[in-house]
Amino acid sequence: MENVMPEQKTEAVKRMHEIGIASHIIQVFEENGIVSLSEDGEFLHRLDEDEQKMVDNFEKEYQCLVYHVLKSTGNLGFVYTFLIVTRNSNDWELQLAPHVCNGETATQALAYVINNAWKCREFGDVVINVDAEGCVGQIL
Repeated sequence: MENVMPEQKTEAVKRMHEIGIASHIIQVFEENGIVSLSEDGEFLHRLDEDEQKMVDNFEKEYQCLVYHVLKSTGNLGFVYTFLIVTRNSNDWELQLAPHVCNGETATQALAYVINNAWKCREFGDVVINVDAEGCVGQIL
């Protein structure tokens, strides 16, 4: 996380609160810079060594800050979705917005998605929700 601005971290913490991520996850991120992972919208834990390397490499290459990772398991392996804050603060207000999906309120967030099975990596928006335990899930 050495390549990011302190303002990006402040913005990331603000977004984590807005999204409703569990308070202990926010605290660990805010105090220690530790990024957590929501797996299949059900399990919440820390990144393993390989996942941390993916985050570090992404942050270094794009100068974005990853504040949470979603990991989805599918027929073609794992898909990682990094919730991010870009370096350009002029774009920040566009990177997180309320979204209505099937009559339910959710959140649209800027993300970077990695699907190694398809050799696909791209920026885009994802629609997410948070359960009562603060675990983030992607709405398909």
